[in-house]
Amino acid sequence: MGSHTRLQRHCPDSSPTADSFFAARGYTRAPLVVQWMATLRCPLDCPHCLAAGSGRGLGDMPLSEVEELIRQVADAAIPEFLVTGGEPLVREDLPEVIELLRKHCVAWSLNTSAYPSSSTRRALERYPPAFVAVSLDGPRAVHDAFRKRPGSFDECLASIAFLRDLDGCAVTAGTTVTTINLPHLQETFRLVQESGADAWGIHLLIPEGRAARRKDLFLSGRQMKSLLRFVARKRRHFPVGLADEFGYAGDWEPLLRDAPLNCGAGRAQVVILPDGSVVPCTTLDRSTAAGNLHASPLMSIWHDGFAELRGSAVASKCRGCGFARACEGGCWLQRRAGTQCYKSTWERPDMLKTAAGIALCLGMAAAVDAAPPDIAAKPSRQYALLEDAPAEMGSPLEGAILSHQAADLPFHWSFKKEKVDEQGRSAGFVAAEPLKDDSGAQFLHKWYAGGLPANIEGRVKAAATALRTSHRSLGLAAVLWRFVLEPTLDGPLPHKRSTDERKLLAEGVLLVGKAATKWRNEIVKLQLDPYLLRGRTSLRHRFELSKAYRPAPPWVRLARDTQAERWGQSGSGLPEPISAEFVLHHPYAEEMRLSLLLPKNREGTTLGPDGEGKAAGGFELGIFDILHGPQGEECALSVAWSIEPKTSFDIRLQPGVAYTYVDLIRLVHEAHKDALRKAAHGTLGQADGPLVANPLHLLLYLAASREEPVEGGRPSLHEASSWYLADFFLF
Repeated sequence: MGSHTRLQRHCPDSSPTADSFFAARGYTRAPLVVQWMATLRCPLDCPHCLAAGSGRGLGDMPLSEVEELIRQVADAAIPEFLVTGGEPLVREDLPEVIELLRKHCVAWSLNTSAYPSSSTRRALERYPPAFVAVSLDGPRAVHDAFRKRPGSFDECLASIAFLRDLDGCAVTAGTTVTTINLPHLQETFRLVQESGADAWGIHLLIPEGRAARRKDLFLSGRQMKSLLRFVARKRRHFPVGLADEFGYAGDWEPLLRDAPLNCGAGRAQVVILPDGSVVPCTTLDRSTAAGNLHASPLMSIWHDGFAELRGSAVASKCRGCGFARACEGGCWLQRRAGTQCYKSTWERPDMLKTAAGIALCLGMAAAVDAAPPDIAAKPSRQYALLEDAPAEMGSPLEGAILSHQAADLPFHWSFKKEKVDEQGRSAGFVAAEPLKDDSGAQFLHKWYAGGLPANIEGRVKAAATALRTSHRSLGLAAVLWRFVLEPTLDGPLPHKRSTDERKLLAEGVLLVGKAATKWRNEIVKLQLDPYLLRGRTSLRHRFELSKAYRPAPPWVRLARDTQAERWGQSGSGLPEPISAEFVLHHPYAEEMRLSLLLPKNREGTTLGPDGEGKAAGGFELGIFDILHGPQGEECALSVAWSIEPKTSFDIRLQPGVAYTYVDLIRLVHEAHKDALRKAAHGTLGQADGPLVANPLHLLLYLAASREEPVEGGRPSLHEASSWYLADFFLF
């Protein structure tokens, strides 16, 4: 997998040392991260290994030279020293190395895939790393087969469990996605959450080492698109993120990362090879070295080397691209092999460009001086109240929603709040008290207690009351959407409802839709500016990191506004109205939209939060939209998921009848249940299948969530249902 660090990804934008010095020169005063390849040895035999067969003449660095390197890192006040490999835990003198780090007060991190020996465990307990990334490739069978060592999966989980108990140590599970484990990411997501890891980093293969000879492991364009959507969706439920190997992602950047991309190879970080060579990033190609520690001190190499990486010129083949200035060539490691551009997976003809696109990447453009941090300070695990969270993390109502722990809410595993003991360690979970005197919180409290009306009229009135909340919570909007539409799942069909029921349903859906639209616009305006400015300030909490990691405090895990998606208007004087364009390009529940096709010469109407429109030919329907069937005779309607429009299902519309989003899904389910079930089962094992939930399968997942689990064989719908339902009901 790609390596991780504590402070940041590869980029230079998260440290106070990335100041006006960087803006003027293109590199930081000192590296923010020094990664040391402690050894190239490893007991595993992974097909994508960087070190295997590539490290001739690169034996382990002697301990005396290691101490000199650590001393230079300490003298330069470098914020992080990352120990990687190969497998660093096989180095017999690693306990002595850790003692040297303690002696020189160097903050350090570790990347591993193994469980430490007893002597190394004692050393780790004496001087814990601030951050550890542990490789997890998938479920047991997938992981062990990929690593070619039975028991390596259990060792991985044991390592996470041990490291999580170290004082001040944050742990991320890292997964390098290949064609082998791509079909198992849904299950891997569950394993990561249950492992106790603080976050999950998703990595792409780099064509170095063995991976350069294994083209069959690299994802196709379609698979990459599915992966992007998967990461964007899962970030709303858990700290998940796509690492820097993907490069620039256009207007998807805020959906995938916590700060704009800036490749820091040779500009904010270096890698020290076992022979002392200083290279820009994780490669064993010594031709890229700017020097060697045997000939020059680290800081001399830093100030005098890597000139070719510190300019702003882009490759000639990229100069005609409208995103060239924002992308700046993407990931250096990928650029070396010509695999750095994934524009085809995210570009759309009318998406943000020029200044708006640049703003989503150039976080260092207006860097300013800031006071250096206390690099010796260890992160605390002490519990913080939700109310203490910065506004950018979302409304306190989000915390109330995410804290619920009720057996009758199977669609989200995170409805709980952590409590800690006197030492700051996890002591289980406890239901959070609702916010006092808030209509939204009172609604949630009654809903969790089963005290709300079951009929449509009562539900609409309850939703209208809840919407009087003073908070802006898209999580609440999702819950209200479900609450209002639940009767349509198994109640009378649309054409059999009374006129009052149809009117009330439309009223309720539109009420929630208008509130969600208004709240989302406000959230976006408030959040994209902090996102853009986050590249210019020292406050950062990273989740997805590829090389570095600053641990998230508890309030981030508890109060993360999983639906707000944290974008907004630029305050940097940019000419384009970024927030408005962003909302337009990324509507609420974007991936749940349905593609509809009416026959020629038949025309209906749609009613949504933005008003009334014509429904003719092909068009899309959002979750808050109401479709009125064409007048006259009944007609056919072709329904497909907007992400996979080629797979469509025909249903019959009654003339003039109002259909909600869920009504259409129900009609598709009743007319094509067998075909849907076959498609849902098939998707679970398909490497090319989508990694996000198909809304047309909603009723299948709801039914499967109540079935007994199926043991053995491929994953059953029951096993996958709770994770898919989380995508639907907290979209």
